[in-house]
Amino acid sequence: MKISNSRDIRFRIFIATATARPVFDTSIYDQTHDVEFREHEFASLDISGNSPPAKPQTSSHIVARGAKVEKLAGGFFNISGGAVDSNGNFYFVDAHQQRIYRWDSAKRQLSTNDVSFEPVNAVVDQAGNLMVTSDTGNGTVYSLDSSNKLHS
Repeated sequence: MKISNSRDIRFRIFIATATARPVFDTSIYDQTHDVEFREHEFASLDISGNSPPAKPQTSSHIVARGAKVEKLAGGFFNISGGAVDSNGNFYFVDAHQQRIYRWDSAKRQLSTNDVSFEPVNAVVDQAGNLMVTSDTGNGTVYSLDSSNKLHS
């Protein structure tokens, strides 16, 4: 939901949903003040229309100073299992779509690998192999070695 130039809005019992899939995007976006509300369920939210207070400058051990969070891609059903290899490539899975994704950090490009199993989680081992667990009920773990190229 997008709002702009609005005052004294009261949300009560708010639940953001989409047809048969979880919601990952911003639930409410205040265009006037460039503020995102990312919670998808809450009992009460009052928006006064006043400018939000300035954010205090704090240091983070996770995000570098001056770094900005950026949406790289979208259109996923239900992603999980984020893992990063030694080259900075980011891997994650989508069990519903039966895909393993790789974000190539150098090329800034998303690649996919369709698989015949339901991938649930991913991790990169010390040798650089991508290990993917399956939701087959028997705890199967698949390994894709570092030479395995994901197709676009």
